[in-house]
Amino acid sequence: GLINLDPTPAAIDRRDPNDVRNRSTRWRSLTKGATEIATRFRFSGVSEDLDTRANRDIERIVNLLSHPPYSGKEVILIGFTDASGSPEYNKMISQSRADIMKKTLNKMGVKVQRAVGLGAEAFIAPNGTHENNVKNRRVEVWVK
Repeated sequence: GLINLDPTPAAIDRRDPNDVRNRSTRWRSLTKGATEIATRFRFSGVSEDLDTRANRDIERIVNLLSHPPYSGKEVILIGFTDASGSPEYNKMISQSRADIMKKTLNKMGVKVQRAVGLGAEAFIAPNGTHENNVKNRRVEVWVK
């Protein structure tokens, strides 16, 4: 039941048929040639408030991105929601969450080049249960 808190970037196999994010052409385009940071920022409910763990992870991400080989790399934030709202609402909320993370990281010295909201387009867990909806409310961090 332990959770790995190591934010070390992970190589993503875009050919992995089990990664449901591959169904999103926009996600594939944004992440092409990029490496995912293993931490995802999650939000409480339908709010724009970071959950407790996300607040702790900010410092880990800032520390990681300030060291070679990641310093000076393009940082991309991609926001997501669960599928509980309309597509327009979900896109707006996911963009707002990505923008919140961009502002937060910029204040801490990490220059974020792009923050994009994809709504519920690239969910990582089937929507419909509380646990899965929580997993889908996230901002992913990518570097290239």
